[in-house]
Amino acid sequence: MSRARAAGGTRDRRPDNWWTGETRWRGKPVSRFDLDTGVVLGRQFMLASQRRRGNFVYEYDWRSRLYTDEDNQVRQAGATWGLALLHRAHPGAQTRAALLRALDFWRAGERVDEQGRRWPLYPGDGVARLGTLALIALAHIELLRTDDGDADARADWLGTVHGCIAQILRLRDANGRIPDIFDAHTGEGIGEPSPYSEGEALLALCKAARHAGCDDLWSAIDALAEAGYDANVRVARAEDADSDTTKGFYQWASMSWHEIIGAGRDRAGLWSGRLLELAVWMIDTHRILERRRNTAYAFEGLVCAFDVARRNDDPRRDKLDRVIRMGLRNLSRWQVGHHLANAFVADAPADDPHALGGVQNSRRNAALRIDVAQHQTHALLLALDMWVGHTATRPG
Repeated sequence: MSRARAAGGTRDRRPDNWWTGETRWRGKPVSRFDLDTGVVLGRQFMLASQRRRGNFVYEYDWRSRLYTDEDNQVRQAGATWGLALLHRAHPGAQTRAALLRALDFWRAGERVDEQGRRWPLYPGDGVARLGTLALIALAHIELLRTDDGDADARADWLGTVHGCIAQILRLRDANGRIPDIFDAHTGEGIGEPSPYSEGEALLALCKAARHAGCDDLWSAIDALAEAGYDANVRVARAEDADSDTTKGFYQWASMSWHEIIGAGRDRAGLWSGRLLELAVWMIDTHRILERRRNTAYAFEGLVCAFDVARRNDDPRRDKLDRVIRMGLRNLSRWQVGHHLANAFVADAPADDPHALGGVQNSRRNAALRIDVAQHQTHALLLALDMWVGHTATRPG
């Protein structure tokens, strides 16, 4: 049993309920330079991983210098969204060209029905997935927020957003849930809900409403947000205090609720409370800092929670600050080429362009997966936007 877990009985009696691992941290805080370096390296890895067709190398092992035969359409779509996020944060000709190539890849396999509803299909995969649909919508929304392309191009991108959103809404069942899988030809839902894809779909709707002029979505968002919270947080945690369902929903829900709060909706206070409470759950119950695999996904949500705590002068701000500075520094040690890289990662060949900037999924696993790099790069971008400059530790 770890020292942190052995101290659990003492932990819960502390007035501030800080996990003991936070208070015993003696390492240096992550710096702005550390975060900027991680973003630059992540961008380089994602660009180098793109294939000519526009999709991405799914996984590369830097030690064997071999590619995996595995693939995953949702993670491929997530990489496309990751390019869009990078392009929005640091617009440039190279990221724009790569993003448009990725979107053209998805457009080539797209289906459009008579009502104008759209959904992307991944070559060789016989099913359509909600997560893929939502992430491609998100990529187009970020492009619209960034690019000053001509009127025809922008109208086309917005049309894709509207078509994808219409398909997401079409998939809702009578209970306000959304199935994870749907028929590739008809677009009809055929699967059960997944906490991951429900969260991805909610984020796409929130971003469309707030940043793509889809103001008519808010009533649907309110209903879906409540249904998702009830199933994936309230019920799931009643059945298992450290629920895998809640873990899968966590960062997507947190980013979605952050958008609802930012839009100034009537129930923003409710979602602020839920966002902060779930962040504490991620730290104290799920024990994110004890996990042995890459946890960058969680920091996408924790940074959003920090932003809300800071704006509301909530005392949980300090707790979140500690965890963010510890967690992001530790994650930087698993990135190839980073100056903080641990001894194992530092052995990666410096002359291998397919490895540089990739992020390991665990401390001594040389496999570099595209979605791990995407989530970690996004977490760093969020930290640079909403945490650096607002933390008591003042990253340099």
